[in-house]
Amino acid sequence: YTATTQSEPGSFKTEITSQEIIDKLLPALREVVATGTAAAIKSDGLTLAAKTGTALKGSDKTKESSWVIAWYDGMHKNKLVLVLVDGPRTEGTYKLSVAKALLKAGAVDTPVITDAPASSDTTPSPSSKI
Repeated sequence: YTATTQSEPGSFKTEITSQEIIDKLLPALREVVATGTAAAIKSDGLTLAAKTGTALKGSDKTKESSWVIAWYDGMHKNKLVLVLVDGPRTEGTYKLSVAKALLKAGAVDTPVITDAPASSDTTPSPSSKI
């Protein structure tokens, strides 16, 4: 994967919610990985949380913006992974393969340099669980 933009770490806003709200949401976001639309990113040894989404585009609904955002407990320097695929409906399925590779690389803190994986994602079309 090729980084198209690199920026310095920073925060747009901080303390935007309470720990109580985070504690309520986190189990649902972990369930998205355990049994939901991001199940394909499961990785041994990592407690992952994620949210997926898809927006159909165009009057004929042949295009989509499909995304996944994911992180794991103890992820290096509070980083997360966001993959967005924008294009024909058939192309958004590999977002989970890309996210999984990036999460694994973050777990060992090494860069990912590889070609985009062939799609083996058989996850059903994402629908919001939360």
